[in-house]
Amino acid sequence: MRWLFVLTLFYPLMLARVAFADIRYTVTDLGGFGGSGGSIALSINSSGQVAGAAAPPNSDYHPFFYDGMVHDIGGVAGDSIGLAVGINDSGNIAGYSRETDTSTDRAFYYDGTMHQLGPVDGASRALGINNAGQVAGYFTAADQSRHIFMYDGVFHDLGTMGSSDAGPLVAIGPTGEIVGTRYSASGSESFIYDGTVHVLPQVAAEAVNASGIVVGVIPSVGGIPNVGRAFYYDGSIHTIGTLAGFTTSDAHGINDLGAIVGELFPPDPASSLSHAFIYSDGALADLNTLIDPSSGWLLDRAFAINDGGQIVGDGYNPSGAPTAFLLTPTDTPEPSNLLSVVAAFCLLARWTRKRPMRPSFACLI
Repeated sequence: MRWLFVLTLFYPLMLARVAFADIRYTVTDLGGFGGSGGSIALSINSSGQVAGAAAPPNSDYHPFFYDGMVHDIGGVAGDSIGLAVGINDSGNIAGYSRETDTSTDRAFYYDGTMHQLGPVDGASRALGINNAGQVAGYFTAADQSRHIFMYDGVFHDLGTMGSSDAGPLVAIGPTGEIVGTRYSASGSESFIYDGTVHVLPQVAAEAVNASGIVVGVIPSVGGIPNVGRAFYYDGSIHTIGTLAGFTTSDAHGINDLGAIVGELFPPDPASSLSHAFIYSDGALADLNTLIDPSSGWLLDRAFAINDGGQIVGDGYNPSGAPTAFLLTPTDTPEPSNLLSVVAAFCLLARWTRKRPMRPSFACLI
């Protein structure tokens, strides 16, 4: 009975490992407003509410809020085009809008009522919001340089982060850290701002989590143009790499558990599409391999992931339309996973026996 004792001890660990390694997702088509431009999902909160944008017929993108239904939240007064970029657990949204394709962007904060942020005359974009209601973004100052701002009920001009120009990438973490890009004499680089500016050279930072882990892309690896690598920074820079058939990876989002999402680019993006990825526990996976292959979806880009493992982004639905998606992990192991558990059971039983035995048919499946 020795094998039964060992199985009782280790079976829960085996099952948890198998279920984690073979996690699968269901795909929800977030739809949009019926326009040919489709939709895009950019942020998700802990309740699964989503912020993004969708195109109505004969129009450009409108900011939307999704809570089981897609709601057009409009923009700053008079604006008809915009993006909802971030959403917090209260359902408050940060983004920007403009009147026409050629007019000036205006940052907004939405809490059921639309609020314009920043200088009335200068271009501005709100690009992130945390659960404390702090909003981060950038605006164009009178000298035409881009300044970073933080809004917490009061608009704070944080300057150019010690450079000649800051932005356009800006994100804010749960604890108020702001990350983004800036320009200096040596070119584009990234910053982390926690009251003091810390520089991350030769990378583009895109998101930060509660532990201060920053993710983004190293635009050029080995001096080779258009060959970039996603990275995460936890005091040191770690590259994430890519998968066969792709030459570049770019990390767009990270949750507080350290799971990272983004996209993989093929050698010729003009002739083939990028694929959404997830990186967790040192393993990189194409999200298209973790959904039902008969779904008809191609998941193009993943922008955000919450602590429940739900992922949002955009791709192409079974009709071939560009559409925002929501991925929800399923706890039910696939049949192949169950067979893996059976196989592990058989191997464990064989390992614990004192004399070799012919494996059963179950062990050979």
